Parts: sequence; structure tokens; C-alpha cells
Amino acid sequence: MIRQLGILVDDLRLSQSNYHLIHSLNNIISKRKDYDVAVFLRNFAAPPVTPMFGVFQTRESYTYQGVLIATNLDSAKTLIDISACLGKYFYLQNLEWTLYKKFAHKTLSDIYNNGELELIVRSMPHHNIVRTCWKTPHKLIKDWDSDSLIQLVETDYERN
Repeated sequence: MIRQLGILVDDLRLSQSNYHLIHSLNNIISKRKDYDVAVFLRNFAAPPVTPMFGVFQTRESYTYQGVLIATNLDSAKTLIDISACLGKYFYLQNLEWTLYKKFAHKTLSDIYNNGELELIVRSMPHHNIVRTCWKTPHKLIKDWDSDSLIQLVETDYERN
């Protein structure tokens, strides 16, 4: 059975997070022939590493049936509206809400506390902060670790 993993991002331009993301997804593709990996993006930009997986516009994610992971508040809002996917996760790469000048608690709470989204953090300090401010994160995955992503997807496929 083919396992599907999709990631929602703004773009794949040069950044530390995108480098780790692409490297990890390429690693999954090279290790696991039973995986179909896709990235859905809002804006096209030259990636720091050549992706060996499909790259599509965000609108294509609305019919995606695998596990989907949002990477920021905008993509999390999009993910909440997608009904076809197997699992919904929000990977908190940073504490994005702390950078906002206008803190709209209700808007943020509707995303971070959404019952359909499981939160993923990248460090124990982030885990503690997110647990205190919003809800207990489902999983800790450091720098898009490919083995942890595979474990996450396998768990969703076993559940369904």
C-alpha cells in the first residue's frame, strides 16, 4: 500500500527549515519506495536542494488523501478546511504567534486548539511553551527527521 505524505508551505526558498525539509523528504523517497511525498506551496521559489518529490500549488492539496502537515498559521488555516486527508498536523517550527504586533487570541486559539489539528514541535522548550499556551503537542520532531515522519505516517495508516 502506498503511503502519502504532504507538506503545506509558503515556498521552498533558501532557509534552514526548507533545507532540512527537502533533505528529509528526499531521504524518505530514497529509503521507502512505498511512499508518495508531495509539497504544496503558495509561491514558487528556487529551493536550496533539488526536491525528488512532487511540488504542487496549494489548491491541489484539497483533494489529497494522505497525511498532511501544515507549517505556519496560513497553511494551518488551509488544512482545517481540507476534508479528504487521512491525518492533519501543524508543525510549529517557531513560536510564530509571538512575532505578531496585533495578538488576536481568538483567531490563534481557533487554530492552535483546533480538534482536527495535532501539533508537532521541534524542541522540548517549544513543547513546554506550546503546552502552557495552547494544548499538549502530539509529537516532537527535530528538524524534519525522516524516521520520525515515517513513524507518524505509519501510525495514521495503521489507525485508519
